[in-house]
Amino acid sequence: MPRQFVIAALLAALGCAGGGTAAAQELAPGQVEIALRANASAPQRLVRLGDVATIRTTDLAAIRRLVDLPLGQAPRAGARVVLERQTVADWIRSRLGIGGERLQWSGSERSALSSPAQQADPADIERTARGALQRWLAARSSRFDVDSVGAPAGLQLPAGRVELAARPFPANQQPATRMVVWVDVAVDGSFVRTVPVSFAVDAYKQAWVAATPVGTGAAIAPQMLERREVELASRGVPLEIDGDGSAPLRSLRPLRAGEALTSHNVAAALPVSRGDWVTLQFSAGAVQMEGRAEALQGGGLGQVVRVRMARGSAPVDARIVANGRVEAMP
Repeated sequence: MPRQFVIAALLAALGCAGGGTAAAQELAPGQVEIALRANASAPQRLVRLGDVATIRTTDLAAIRRLVDLPLGQAPRAGARVVLERQTVADWIRSRLGIGGERLQWSGSERSALSSPAQQADPADIERTARGALQRWLAARSSRFDVDSVGAPAGLQLPAGRVELAARPFPANQQPATRMVVWVDVAVDGSFVRTVPVSFAVDAYKQAWVAATPVGTGAAIAPQMLERREVELASRGVPLEIDGDGSAPLRSLRPLRAGEALTSHNVAAALPVSRGDWVTLQFSAGAVQMEGRAEALQGGGLGQVVRVRMARGSAPVDARIVANGRVEAMP
């Protein structure tokens, strides 16, 4: 059997050259016969000459280079592109230096190349998004309800193993009545696109609420609070208060009865707040004295603030040493 037929048969068996023709004619040494297929399918993202043509030659090294010659990226899933014979010939000459005098063409004048496609299951995408949202809510609420808002649209993908992964929620994300989960879709480990999936959310947890209306700037005592289940989608995040709710707090704005305490409407009560009347300690030699002063600034323990004596003297600096008590700086 002539050597070129042995090579063609070997490569056809390996799926590289695409198989020879039954009536193939013997080639002169160094000659290459390329037969474009009228229709071809891209088996992977990078299309090679061996995917669209049957190649026959007596030169084993040349046939390997030709079969593996990259032609470009495969068309998107479900799409088709047409490769013209002359375009392929010019590409072979520019990339491998094999000119027209060595090439013999047969088969089709052009090859229609397509990529096999598959449809992503919208139910799988929705299920992936729902699971991620439920796990996230379970760590932040005592109970919740999640309803999808319209199924995700069908998605055409390249052939291969489909992988779905929900993106992590932002670190500052809070529960809301409408939430979107972004699902990354990949095929055989290669990212394809991201699909948004929307949900209507009801989430609840036990929190401290105002038992009665509270005015702006009021110190909040334990008897002014009660525990109640609240919606988490409201403005602000319910504060986590240890114990019986007796942590010192001050309202930042008026609170309605039943309104949850959040970082938007209350803050930790400072030992000294601006406008408070405080006890000012000061020394005159060996004598320790106290007086009444108005705090012109607020601050925490150890901080220095400006205060003014009740008699209207000039402000002085004083260090906060306890709730409602400051010590004049030397």
